[in-house]
Amino acid sequence: MSQRLCQVTCTAWQSCHFCLMMMMVLTETDEDKHQREVAAIESFRSLVGQKAGTEMYDLFMEYEEQKTKEAKVVKDLDKFDMILQAFEYETDQERPGTLEEFFKSTEGKFTHPKIIKLIEQLYKERGEKLKSY
Repeated sequence: MSQRLCQVTCTAWQSCHFCLMMMMVLTETDEDKHQREVAAIESFRSLVGQKAGTEMYDLFMEYEEQKTKEAKVVKDLDKFDMILQAFEYETDQERPGTLEEFFKSTEGKFTHPKIIKLIEQLYKERGEKLKSY
């Protein structure tokens, strides 16, 4: 079995995730979020047709179950994207450290070595920004 990630699968997950993000409510519980995501995927299935919709639903479930290396990498990328956006907001709005809860919520949760290196670089840059204020 190849150790390489399936780029098509990862890209499809990211597309699916983008659709789900459009419906996201930050304060909802995990169960509420999951229910809304399932409803969104079902709605999406009806828009794109049975075949593509079923493939997207299957990818969503694979992502939710976190049983494949692709699912784990996409989850890492999702968390990285969240804290990168938090860092960019803090920087753009000149409000250093105000979104610390986003960073705390992901501490120790990254698994892929290359993404961990990106996280380390982001933390370094953020630390430098915090010192400069």
